[in-house]
Amino acid sequence: MAKVISRNQPTHATKYNFPVPVIDYKTEYATAKDEPDSVELTNVLTPLDAPTHVRFAIQNIANVYKQGDISAENRLPVTKGVSLMIGKDEVWTVTDNEDPSYQKQFPVSGHLVLKVPTNGMVSSANLLSFILDILAGLGLQSDATSGRVDALLRGALNPRS
Repeated sequence: MAKVISRNQPTHATKYNFPVPVIDYKTEYATAKDEPDSVELTNVLTPLDAPTHVRFAIQNIANVYKQGDISAENRLPVTKGVSLMIGKDEVWTVTDNEDPSYQKQFPVSGHLVLKVPTNGMVSSANLLSFILDILAGLGLQSDATSGRVDALLRGALNPRS
């Protein structure tokens, strides 16, 4: 019998059609740090006083079941996994159309962390579906309006409210 992965999630309607940027890391970024478990890139197209950094990292997990509540009889024999992280730091600039001397900046950063068992059955399709479910929590609309983002930024976390 062939084994298959089920995410055990209900099927949802899909209404999102967002343009995902195609980033050319070879031409837009330079390597700032390259180590076996992490790489940091810096954008060569952004202003020097408004740097953008992207980081990719991986870390081994000894036991993916350690902080879960899956019973022992339902666990696979291999307990190892990895934690994958993709992060981005940007500097946003505020200017004034009427006062060219006005310029202020502030930092914006974010990251996505995936903790996944080291198992050949875990596919990129499984993970993409999982990532899209996480993004769905933002409540974005099909016309790319902000959805729940404004409410989330104000501390209204419960999507049922």
